[in-house]
Amino acid sequence: MENLGLKQNAQPFGTANIKIGMVDDVVKNSIQLAKEKPVVLCISAEDKSTDEGGLRLKDKLNTKLMKITSRGIDAPIIYIEKETSSANAIKLKYEVNSSKIKCDIIFLKNQKKYNQSSVEGKEVDLDGMIDLIIGVVEKNIK
Repeated sequence: MENLGLKQNAQPFGTANIKIGMVDDVVKNSIQLAKEKPVVLCISAEDKSTDEGGLRLKDKLNTKLMKITSRGIDAPIIYIEKETSSANAIKLKYEVNSSKIKCDIIFLKNQKKYNQSSVEGKEVDLDGMIDLIIGVVEKNIK
């Protein structure tokens, strides 16, 4: 400020004694910190017979994971958009026979398989199928 020909003299005001960074037990106990939660994303969903994703299960699953994450501190898992070394990557491989879907759920971390499970549902109830997959994912991710 001296370059402008002005001089600044800071002066305290008021008589309050504010202890910055010091809290009592009541304040400490009222602060809720988020617990570490597993991060997850679906990286692929393929029909075993065509190697394509005609049912769009990947998009539907990631959309549902995003909704779960939006619950904030109460969310059991966190959806991320890009795979990282700490992420649980989910691969879906499914087959459709007579309107029934059998879906294998493959769990990967650092591109290494660590678990696999499967669910069955109906082609007419893809939302129900996604809910089944979410249930398996929540129980099996690290």
